[in-house]
Amino acid sequence: MGIHLAIIWRQKRNQFPGAGRTEHNVVGSRLWPTYAAKSAGLFAAVVAVVAALGGLAQINPIWLYGPYHTGAVTTAAQPDW
Repeated sequence: MGIHLAIIWRQKRNQFPGAGRTEHNVVGSRLWPTYAAKSAGLFAAVVAVVAALGGLAQINPIWLYGPYHTGAVTTAAQPDW
């Protein structure tokens, strides 16, 4: 497993031509702090959206159906107790 991580970590693949790019280097954002800050920002945005949906959006609001009455069901199924 460790050798696979080392291979993935040191990937050097083709890149589009541009300023400062050669066959022997890879130009892009650094892992720390640029990529880490972008990843942390995306994580915070996803958590904020999920928290907002959890607090504001409602699925199956049970208070609209009224209290539970065992005799009000249309089937003969009943709990064991």
